[in-house]
Amino acid sequence: MKEKLRKRFIKKDEWPPSSPDLNVLEFYFWIELSKNIHDGRFEPFQSIEPLKRRIRRVWNRSIKLDETRNAIKRFIPRLNVVVEEEGGPIKHIFS
Repeated sequence: MKEKLRKRFIKKDEWPPSSPDLNVLEFYFWIELSKNIHDGRFEPFQSIEPLKRRIRRVWNRSIKLDETRNAIKRFIPRLNVVVEEEGGPIKHIFS
């Protein structure tokens, strides 16, 4: 990874700790997954098992390689905004 990414490679000790603004799962996948899980549903799930089945089905159907690449491409712009905001929250900028 270090050779391929060169200057863009972030060492583990430089990674922001627990930042949801810079976590691809937080800022992309969970939002997309949540939208698709509830799409077309007007009633709450009756128990946890149907919800788990729906999550698995939606994940397998909707999370594709192209989407993964798009989410990763969004990382650098988000990182730049975090720097501009001096580590402050950025959700209001990307909402």
